[in-house]
Amino acid sequence: MQTMPTEDDVVTVLREIIDPHTDMNIYDMGLISDIVTTDDSVSLTFRPTSRWCPLGVHFALNIKRRLMALDGVRNADVRVIGHVHKDRIDEELSPS
Repeated sequence: MQTMPTEDDVVTVLREIIDPHTDMNIYDMGLISDIVTTDDSVSLTFRPTSRWCPLGVHFALNIKRRLMALDGVRNADVRVIGHVHKDRIDEELSPS
């Protein structure tokens, strides 16, 4: 039986994603909010550092990839807010 991911599990993987411009992780920078874990799903909101953040797409895809790698996670919903390319990011995050 697989265990449900916890918020602590999510925070741990988010702290591994480092912004190369600040050398800080995206969680401690305050770029993540609204973390919700249920049975086999994780959802959260990601707000890049600016509307034009050049790493916004990269971070969003990395967040989803790392969430999906957590034991027990079958669905990861990463909502992006405040980025000029939000629609493109949402499209890339959508399942094929």
